[in-house]
Amino acid sequence: MITRKLCLSLFPIFLGCTALIRVEGSNLICEIESSNNQYVLRVSPTTDLYSFDKLDLSNHFRFSAQYLYHLNKLKTYTYYDSKDRYVLIHASEHKIAPKTFGENKVYSTGMERELLFHCKLACQ
Repeated sequence: MITRKLCLSLFPIFLGCTALIRVEGSNLICEIESSNNQYVLRVSPTTDLYSFDKLDLSNHFRFSAQYLYHLNKLKTYTYYDSKDRYVLIHASEHKIAPKTFGENKVYSTGMERELLFHCKLACQ
């Protein structure tokens, strides 16, 4: 009787641990399009709030992303190169979904400069 109660009480913990392992072993892929060029940024899971994956694009954009797997959250930032520094022009947070999420269009101060991106979960 005690063994059965112990097993039943540990079962939710076991399920939570297996879900955490599945998410931790996953990456996110962000597909970015700008100036008729396509880019891919693989975003690794992290718990470090100061760790970002970034990609400098050829048309004065910088795209960076942070996948906080323990919070089930993706943060994205888009910057524009303004002479001597990058200026933040777009920031967003997304809950991780099984399908493609985070459809975004970002426009710069430069004429007709547009960046499109979306992200999706990519299990290894």
